[in-house]
Amino acid sequence: MSRAIEPTLIVPSTITFYPIRIQDNIISRAADLFARGLPQQFLEEMKIEGNLLLRDTDMDIRLGDPLELQKKWHWWETILLNRYFTKNIWSLDDLFGLRDQAESFTEKMLARCISTESLRIRDAYMHAMYEGITVNLSHLASHLIITLIGKGQMEISRELFHKTLYLALKNLQATPGVHLHRSLLWPDRYRLLMDGISFEMERFFKTCNDAGLVEHTPTSYLFLDKLCEEYGFDEVRLENPVLVYANEVEPLAQVHATMDAALKSAATISEAEIGSLLFDDELRAHQWNQKYFTAPRFSKINEQETATKTGEPYLFLPQRHVKTGILMVHGFLASPAELHDFGKSLGTTGYAVLGVRLAGHGTSPWDLKERDWQDWLNSVRRGYRILSAFVDQVVVVGFSTGGALSLMLAAEGLEKVSGVAAVCAPLSFRDRNMILVPLVHGLNKLASWLPSFDDVIPFRENDSEHPDINYHSIPVHALYQLRELTDVLKQRLPRVEIPVLIVQGDEDPIVPDSAIKIIDTLPGRDKALQWISSHRHGILNENIGGAQHLVRTFIQQCEAEADCSRETGS
Repeated sequence: MSRAIEPTLIVPSTITFYPIRIQDNIISRAADLFARGLPQQFLEEMKIEGNLLLRDTDMDIRLGDPLELQKKWHWWETILLNRYFTKNIWSLDDLFGLRDQAESFTEKMLARCISTESLRIRDAYMHAMYEGITVNLSHLASHLIITLIGKGQMEISRELFHKTLYLALKNLQATPGVHLHRSLLWPDRYRLLMDGISFEMERFFKTCNDAGLVEHTPTSYLFLDKLCEEYGFDEVRLENPVLVYANEVEPLAQVHATMDAALKSAATISEAEIGSLLFDDELRAHQWNQKYFTAPRFSKINEQETATKTGEPYLFLPQRHVKTGILMVHGFLASPAELHDFGKSLGTTGYAVLGVRLAGHGTSPWDLKERDWQDWLNSVRRGYRILSAFVDQVVVVGFSTGGALSLMLAAEGLEKVSGVAAVCAPLSFRDRNMILVPLVHGLNKLASWLPSFDDVIPFRENDSEHPDINYHSIPVHALYQLRELTDVLKQRLPRVEIPVLIVQGDEDPIVPDSAIKIIDTLPGRDKALQWISSHRHGILNENIGGAQHLVRTFIQQCEAEADCSRETGS
């Protein structure tokens, strides 16, 4: 009896599958082949559920807060219930049959009261269940499509669609109470969404194409009439997965609000506002990767690390608009902290300054082991895109490998890049062990093809000038990528057509004669080489021999030349 009066709780549970696939699979083909004439609902289940089982599918299970079902009955309801239950209810069948078999006034009143309460419980449970949906990119894209169709809009430019999706995603990241799929929280998965480059989006539109729901033109998405048709429960997942996705997030007021806001702002949002959102992605990427690579399987290498300074990127913006921005690019194994103090100093003198974080840096050596030199260059490109949203011209300042990447960026002929200062940039190396890197990298790659076999030599130790900033362990893969980068740089240096300053210590222990090779390969006459008397590599960080003053002077020269060009109209 005591247990009977304890409160009853319902725990809402939500399972979100991602993605929904409508292609045939071995189970659905077998069912169609050997059991013809099966109901349509069964065949639909074989296709959808079979793909969930046989293909890579995320299944997010979320348990909500328990719902208490206690209700305060009216006094007259309590009297009726007590009397009726005492005399007439002896089993659950008697209780559940009351709704359909009620004859007397009392029975009808009780059936109505119980039905009203049942509907209240159902609504509370369904509301809690839908609040537990894990929102993914397909949900947002589908909601956007259905919203546009509801407005009578059957076509949208690809650029506006991508931008609206990105803005909605960023709005949701700042909205409490919404559970986002990890692909919407990890910038490496979505950061090029606004440019129309996204694995999740490509997969979504492939599903739409397979179902005959959306067509593409070079500039637009066309929503087809099939999206507006009605389908039965047993066929909608195959015929219109867009509607399925949209219905799953339909009860979420936050999704409606953020999408409406994104639609209103997409056509008018300023470049500076977009730049701020993109920089937020850079901060999130650092946080995400730093957290991911703290897993126990990475601990042996991580415990040897000595870096204590934060590896996150930084952005210093004056309160008023300024003409010139400085893009700071740190070196191999380091982080934005390497040039942070110099960048902050430049910021205090009126420049906009952004310190990029090269992919794989400032987190864990294991993160760097996953990256290649193209990832590093893309980091610099993103930094340029962000900073150029706030300024008229960009001067790139790179140290060591950051100098090489800065010259690579300059070779692309970007409109706002007006000069490059490359300090201790590598084109050759003093370390003779670098000769063996391709061999060891090849052995590691061969070992990775063998089951249950680790790399032969995955890391080597680093004797750093700045152990509070740099990695202690160097991934051999990253050394190989560094060699690849310098090989490509040799080919691209002749394309650099803007002012260049090359600075190097005369007894640099890392890149002994790189400065001469770079300056000789650069075209034109608008280039300068400055030697500093030093046996250290980190001359910019340590400001040896006035290295920072040389860079400042070069920035001022770039500003003056840009002003002169604007005045003459050239």
